[in-house]
Amino acid sequence: DDETTTVFCKTSFQGEDFSSFDADRNLFTPATGKAQIRSKIFPRKIRDSYFNEVWKQDCIEWLKKHLLYGKETLERKVAPEVRVYDRPDLERNLITLTCMATGFYPRAVDMTWVRDGKTQMHNAHTDGILPNEDETYQIRKTIEINPEDKRNYTCW
Repeated sequence: DDETTTVFCKTSFQGEDFSSFDADRNLFTPATGKAQIRSKIFPRKIRDSYFNEVWKQDCIEWLKKHLLYGKETLERKVAPEVRVYDRPDLERNLITLTCMATGFYPRAVDMTWVRDGKTQMHNAHTDGILPNEDETYQIRKTIEINPEDKRNYTCW
């Protein structure tokens, strides 16, 4: 918003670093022999002008446009669908309780298993927050309990 800009450009070619330009230090750094050749055919005066003027103007303008166009997507909020299900583990004589929240956006979410409305269960297993194909997220947390346990378990 304050119109302060810094220009830094790093290029790659076929998966390898090619060159970089740091406008604050006015420094072009070729990373390969081909980049050194390019620096000879692309004179410093033209290169400096290109990065300092064109990039500062065009990139900031493009960035502002993309932020404006993407504002609705970036600021959207989608509530999760939450399901709780159980699965008996007969070999170990346990019940696995799973809480799954899916379809939420943005990514930040907190999920906790609670026993009897007050005790947080810190031994839950999770693979973390994972992406869905529709640009929303999902998380699953599981706990194991004894089948004789008659306490109330809630997923928040």
